[in-house]
Amino acid sequence: MTRLHWALLSLGALVLVNPPVQAVDQAEIDKAVELGVTYLKRTQGARQGDPGPVALAALTLLECGVDPTDPSVAPSIQSVREASVSMTQTYNLALAILLLDRVGDPGDVALIESMAIRLMAGQNAQGYWSYNCPSIDQGEVRRLSTHLQQQNDIRTKKPLPKETPLPKKRAFKDLPREIQQQAVMVNRLRGRGGNGGGDNSNTQFATLGLWVARRHGLPVDDSLRMVEAHFRMTQHPDGGWDYWGGTMKRGGHSTATMTCAGLLALAVSHGVANDQGVKKVMRDPAKDNALKAGLLLLGTVIGHPLEAFGKPARGRNRGLIPQADGKAFYFLWSMERVAVALNLKTIAKKDWYAWGAEVLLANQNPDGSWQGAYGGSGADTCFALLFLRRANFARDLTASLGNKLQDPGDITLKTGGVGGGAITGNKEKATLKDPLAADPTAKEDMNDKRRTTASPVTIPSAMPDT
Repeated sequence: MTRLHWALLSLGALVLVNPPVQAVDQAEIDKAVELGVTYLKRTQGARQGDPGPVALAALTLLECGVDPTDPSVAPSIQSVREASVSMTQTYNLALAILLLDRVGDPGDVALIESMAIRLMAGQNAQGYWSYNCPSIDQGEVRRLSTHLQQQNDIRTKKPLPKETPLPKKRAFKDLPREIQQQAVMVNRLRGRGGNGGGDNSNTQFATLGLWVARRHGLPVDDSLRMVEAHFRMTQHPDGGWDYWGGTMKRGGHSTATMTCAGLLALAVSHGVANDQGVKKVMRDPAKDNALKAGLLLLGTVIGHPLEAFGKPARGRNRGLIPQADGKAFYFLWSMERVAVALNLKTIAKKDWYAWGAEVLLANQNPDGSWQGAYGGSGADTCFALLFLRRANFARDLTASLGNKLQDPGDITLKTGGVGGGAITGNKEKATLKDPLAADPTAKEDMNDKRRTTASPVTIPSAMPDT
């Protein structure tokens, strides 16, 4: 088993039923969520030992209303706590931060702090991430292990209440001395994480993890500005992004899921800029042509007609869209995450939720699961449930953006696209090469065998005062 065993890749093509978009029935959605939750509860034990899928499933169950003390969730939360002391993989670190923040136990803040430092240290000079981040030294491992044991003793004597409010937002000065020192060192060595490789899939998870860690006083703004610079420099003329973070000149092309990754990064960049408390320099996302261009391209995927795939629509559950790499559920969650963060009910005047919900309802298995490229780990079921629940892990980001950004609607890019910074109402619309799925040749895969190795750099637990 690999260290990042996200899923058992399907050997054949995933076939998705793509019904005509119609008004979603909330009762049907509620039933689908209930079946999906039952499936995750029943299979959660099989994921133990693999912290990424465990954290994702536990997080999904919490978002679906399951109590953190539920027997199907509590052991998973504890196993993620134990694993967090030494984990170094980007996906796992980000998901563990999201989970522990969602649980809301003040005793987990020390773990969130340390994992955020590792994420910061894993960012490369181009501003993005690969699969692995630097480890921490044994002194820091001992500090966290001691803290974890103390918290376990406290929880045994006095269980955490069902609703535990998080402490007020902290500043850098409120962080433990060890974390302050590590943050100073990481910022000095900024951009030396990994070995120069990276991808936009790992990066979107790291970005979300750092945004959440920001709530706890971690100095992540410079890291997030590097993320913004990376995505602005690598946006394709059609408004989208690819998996490797390259450019059209190097042979890459935009994909649906990675376009969502770029949009999330730009949204976070506005959140960072607008959280500085200086009203006169507030950034308006509605004036961001790069953001608009990405949304316009994303809109070409939503509600895509079945006829374009040579499969005529013949009523609900009859048309088929073949998915060579089975990543449609990952895409749907990526789209949902962007739409709720930006508070958009429509994208390009299309009801993204109604379309996605219909696709998910038509493709749920009798056992309550969804099965694609990441079905073996339960991740596809999580992606589907998070979409149906409209999960928003960045509500503070949504609040900071307000309702300024509106659906760009029918406007499309002029010739020259983002590079020219021009948007118009002409009818020559750009489209993603493969609606719903990424290019199979791009290897957009959380189990990609070509993942880079962990950096040999170790983050010391402390450094001399300077």
